[in-house]
Amino acid sequence: FVTARVMRYGLIPAREGRGLRVGAWHVAVDPWGAALVDLTQPGRGYPTDGFADVLSGKVKPKVFKDAVVFVGAEDPAQDIETATGPKNGVELTADQLKALFTDYAARRN
Repeated sequence: FVTARVMRYGLIPAREGRGLRVGAWHVAVDPWGAALVDLTQPGRGYPTDGFADVLSGKVKPKVFKDAVVFVGAEDPAQDIETATGPKNGVELTADQLKALFTDYAARRN
């Protein structure tokens, strides 16, 4: 973690998280160390394919060339409530990875 000195209530010296450094990457974090993530609208952010469709050949392997693939269940009972609405864990993980790649690409340019 990249930290900075702060004064709490104007009198208590403390350190708070400002960023997370992973190799050459620097990811912004909030004061509690959580990465800032721009959430997509539930169910609309990323393409999805059924596992059976991939196994049966209905979805061609070239679809996944140079892609990051997450495998997981889409069970509404396991959804996580977010600021944009309920999302499944795979979708939330994809949002987090997108935030890392977006932050990395912005710093490279």
